[in-house]
Amino acid sequence: MSFTLIKSVSVSVLLILCLALPCLGQIAQLDRYELVLDNWSTAGNPVVTSLGEEGILIHRRISDKTKDQIELIKLDTALGENWRGSINIDKSLAISRIVSHGHRVYLLLRTVAYGNFDFNVVALDVHTREYNSYLVKNLIPLNPTDFKITTNALLIAGYFVNSPVVLHFSLTTGRSRLLPGFFSEPGEINQIKTYNDGLIDIIVSMRNLQRKKVLWMRSYTPEGDLIHATMLQGDAEKNLMFGNSIRKPDGTQIIAGSFGVRNTEYSRGVFFAELNPQGEHMIKYYTFSDSENFFKFLKPRHETRIKARIEKRKQKGKKNRQSFRFLNHELQHYGDDYLLLGEAFYPRYQYLNNFGYATRGDRIFDGYRYTHAALFAFDDHGALDWDNAFEINDIKTFTLTQFVKLASKKDKLGMLYLEDNVLRTKTIYRNEVLNSKSTIELKLKHDSGFLKEKKTESSALEYWYSPYFFAHGIQYIQDFRIGSNRSDQKVLFINKLKYQ
Repeated sequence: MSFTLIKSVSVSVLLILCLALPCLGQIAQLDRYELVLDNWSTAGNPVVTSLGEEGILIHRRISDKTKDQIELIKLDTALGENWRGSINIDKSLAISRIVSHGHRVYLLLRTVAYGNFDFNVVALDVHTREYNSYLVKNLIPLNPTDFKITTNALLIAGYFVNSPVVLHFSLTTGRSRLLPGFFSEPGEINQIKTYNDGLIDIIVSMRNLQRKKVLWMRSYTPEGDLIHATMLQGDAEKNLMFGNSIRKPDGTQIIAGSFGVRNTEYSRGVFFAELNPQGEHMIKYYTFSDSENFFKFLKPRHETRIKARIEKRKQKGKKNRQSFRFLNHELQHYGDDYLLLGEAFYPRYQYLNNFGYATRGDRIFDGYRYTHAALFAFDDHGALDWDNAFEINDIKTFTLTQFVKLASKKDKLGMLYLEDNVLRTKTIYRNEVLNSKSTIELKLKHDSGFLKEKKTESSALEYWYSPYFFAHGIQYIQDFRIGSNRSDQKVLFINKLKYQ
């Protein structure tokens, strides 16, 4: 493989909005980058990867009859171009994942050739633009769902016949191995967490012999040797659906997630667990009906009826059974609390006959709809300290992913998400709402341009480096500047944002 540098363009694509304009609502729009994608019929849509304080990397695949290339564009934190370059790759390789670690970017490539299950990894230094390539030997068909980097190893996670598998590749010895403890039963990888000392924690959700969902907590040395494995299971009728963890300085793990009471995909509430290095643990449970603000996404009258029904059942000594499909996203330490963020959603179907009319016949999956994000704060003893919620509108997706992000400013928290070209924000202080939902449109690069209606694709809001975020996606923009009459330009956009 070869790497070719392309001289950086002299025309700056940096747009500094905040210097001239006041902040709009709770979001300051600092910079904007646009990359015109017209006449790129042989190129795929670009992919944007955060490099943290190193900036942003854009990559896309360009194909022709003789060779394929990965085009790379490195941006600094002001969204100015540092350099452009390209890497030649074999046509039999597909780009599977890309992650950053320090000042290096790792591209995971898998072969599409029949019977070859090996991986290729390209490790690129974004400072020197030098790169190394690694061949990762693998004997089983594995479609990667996660890719992590430790201080001296690569972790490639996926599934083999519904069983979770994690492949460990040592950057020191060049040897690959399957991590012990997997490859046995069907399950779902909830989290792979790496630490600066090279230690690895993995959480897998699976069923025990009684068919209850439990969480297996496994810890590994930097070399991939198993340190200990602990099964975390709920009380009597409780199924632990999903979990995230944080390791405390003394080695104790804090795990929080969602639980259900039947073998379904629905969650009844959230749990908080503490697991010490000896394998001893405690678990506390909180139903959604125990929270103060979980039902705030409903209209006021509907919320009042739900809460009255909950209180009436409590007075009669009956259990409340409000259940939701609930996607856990992140667990973080915030002040004296631990914050668990998740989103409620439901699948939607259409019923169509051969003429396209709705019938009672075959149903067609029509994506997931999100209703709201819920934020739970636990104190150090696992008590539910406070909670809050943020209504989600107009989100439809065919892939379950995280939409709402958190931003902290002293003792206040912002909850924000991007829907097409509109940022929606909410500011809270614990249970209180300081600023209800506000909406802000993303700024374009030029005042003379305007965004065509419903012409934003694949937009997303991402964490960058504290306290900054970036929004990115594909847009079709019309621009009628003097001397220019370009309509329907397809561009990649990246907006640098700061929560105020």
